[in-house]
Amino acid sequence: MKVSILTLGCRVNQAESSFIEGNLINNGISIVDLKDKPDYCIINTCSVTSKSDYQSRQLIRRALKTGSKVIVTGCYTHLNSESILKINKEIVVVPNNLKHNIIKMIDDNIKINSLSYSFNSRPYLIIQVGCNNKCSYCIVRIVRGKSKSIPIEKIIEQIKNFSESGYNEIVLTGIHIGSYGHDLEPKVKLSDLIKTILVKTNIMRIRLSSLEVTEIEDEFLDMMNDNRICNHLHIPMQSGDDKILRLMNRNYDTRFYSSKIEKIAKKVNNINIGTDIIVGFPGETEKEFFNTKKLISDLPISYIHIFPFSAREGTPAYNYNEQINNVEKKKRCLELQSINKIKKKNYYEKQLGKELNIIIEKKNSENLYTGTSENFLKIPVISSDLPLKSCIKSKIIQNEKNNLIGIPINKI
Repeated sequence: MKVSILTLGCRVNQAESSFIEGNLINNGISIVDLKDKPDYCIINTCSVTSKSDYQSRQLIRRALKTGSKVIVTGCYTHLNSESILKINKEIVVVPNNLKHNIIKMIDDNIKINSLSYSFNSRPYLIIQVGCNNKCSYCIVRIVRGKSKSIPIEKIIEQIKNFSESGYNEIVLTGIHIGSYGHDLEPKVKLSDLIKTILVKTNIMRIRLSSLEVTEIEDEFLDMMNDNRICNHLHIPMQSGDDKILRLMNRNYDTRFYSSKIEKIAKKVNNINIGTDIIVGFPGETEKEFFNTKKLISDLPISYIHIFPFSAREGTPAYNYNEQINNVEKKKRCLELQSINKIKKKNYYEKQLGKELNIIIEKKNSENLYTGTSENFLKIPVISSDLPLKSCIKSKIIQNEKNNLIGIPINKI
């Protein structure tokens, strides 16, 4: 049997698709591309923006053209099941919280294992799902529900399995990982989980996905200097203007955000700090946008993910006045992108001559590989033979095209 798995959206979706893929492979089922005419096509959708909705529908239509049995799951299904069935009534729609049932739908004889498998060299490990925040623009909290944490002992077991399978890095991910443990009994914190991972596993590198600025405590920052924890944090800002932050229902202001970012940059050596910015939120005039540009320019942030505001029906912001037109959103995105290029270039230049540990993820050509450093840089590494998943200490140089490149020092 042949199965194709197409995944859109966040790391949680990718991790959930990995779980399905690993169980299918473990039972002799081939994972193939759409062009190979699979018997089944599983589409794990996203609904974070209207563009994600459009991409989800596109994938569904592409899959139908192959003649395979199409199974659709993920966030887009939560509010759009009827629309999906209008595309084709033969489509099987599986609710987001039941997507692991797809494994049995493919073959009822499969015994589902909680195995640690990943199609990536740096596997994503889900530590919680859902979100209790009430950001006025976000549909994800609606389609994913309230925050629910995975017990520490189960996470430790998965990490040990990943380590035994040759993986050297795990990425702790979720919808809102800073809320980890608040629903467990007894309650624990994300820092408690990380301490336990450091003590009870020998995984070489621990990376954290997106964290809210209000959840980064001094205790957590002290742990960041452990060389097993990656010196990289992604901390969403969303806006650099206090009026817009209030409209977004974010629970911090620009002064708090700025002071925390400055503190992190001073405390953690060579840290790479990234952020998210939503452009063109309702009510964002040139004045508020200027405040965002100034704040992002002044802070020690190395890269920006830029999103034009996408009105999601069912959220408060969908009905806000002073909606910004798409032409203006695009113009502002381009302005922020110019700042982003400067930020990235400046941080890259600081890496010249440093020795970084790079997890090998892809072979590009006979003598060139690409991997990810502890501070989250994608770096080509010159070598004729590097196993995927291996960790390579490399000296960072600049090649003739003004890009960073790694020269292996030794294999770790």
